Amino acid sequence: MLDGGAEAFLDHELLEYMLGLALPRIDTKPLAKALIAEFGSFAAVIAAEPQALVRVQGLGEGAAAALKFVQAAALRSLKAAIVGRPVIGGFQPLIDYLHAAQSHGINEQVRVLYLNAKNILIRDEVLSDGTINEASVHVREVVRRALELGAAGLILVHNHPSGDPTPSRADIVLTGEVVAAAKLFDVAVHDHVIVGHVGHVSLREQGLIGRYQNHSTHALSHKVGQQSRRDTNVGLFFLISLTTAVTRIAPLRYFLEFGLYDFDTIRLLRSNEVAMSFLFLSVPFKDRREEIYIH
Repeated sequence: MLDGGAEAFLDHELLEYMLGLALPRIDTKPLAKALIAEFGSFAAVIAAEPQALVRVQGLGEGAAAALKFVQAAALRSLKAAIVGRPVIGGFQPLIDYLHAAQSHGINEQVRVLYLNAKNILIRDEVLSDGTINEASVHVREVVRRALELGAAGLILVHNHPSGDPTPSRADIVLTGEVVAAAKLFDVAVHDHVIVGHVGHVSLREQGLIGRYQNHSTHALSHKVGQQSRRDTNVGLFFLISLTTAVTRIAPLRYFLEFGLYDFDTIRLLRSNEVAMSFLFLSVPFKDRREEIYIH
């Protein structure tokens, strides 16, 4: 091990050595081979859920915990390569970390990487754990969290348990909706990365983020259909604001009771920070599906 390094070992040999540390005085070669046969690779073994690991005969909770410690150490080492430095300029270390973290998951998992104005990672958060073929995403929560953290940009990430990272139509639509919603608050969506078993797809590299932005911006709207209706909504808001003139929040309450809020209205109220933040972040949209399922 010290002379040849880990590359000198086959997957089952490396796993055998690690199991030997957790299970002394036991021949761990059959167990290591059984684990590789069950999960397919060393990386898949340490990424497996503990419940799945202990179903393999001969592997108890202690040994399963030891394997999860190995995974945690590997992820921490890979994450160290992207912390404190711009992740956009050095994309490969980010991909290495994301692949280790998500490529072998049996369920879809959505994470968001929040970045500061220098594109340095400030928070890495799992947003949603789904099923084998879908996960739900609340667009509003993605943007709300960005504002809470003071993030200037974000990267969406999710895995495809099937192993094929090709984006689905739902993946593309979600990306466009997050791009359009984040733009209202000057938060940039730098990319949406889909991780497969042996590769990844960057929607920015595919040209899909910009391509679908206008379509998704329209999908976010209330679909009132006529500019005159939107102008009436805004005019009514300011009329109520002027007539009440008690606080800056009271007019919003009346405006919301009339059910006249939507993304088009928010865009037209872009200069009113209180109205914009309250409408978008505090109140559910009546005629819009906030929860989107990606596949």
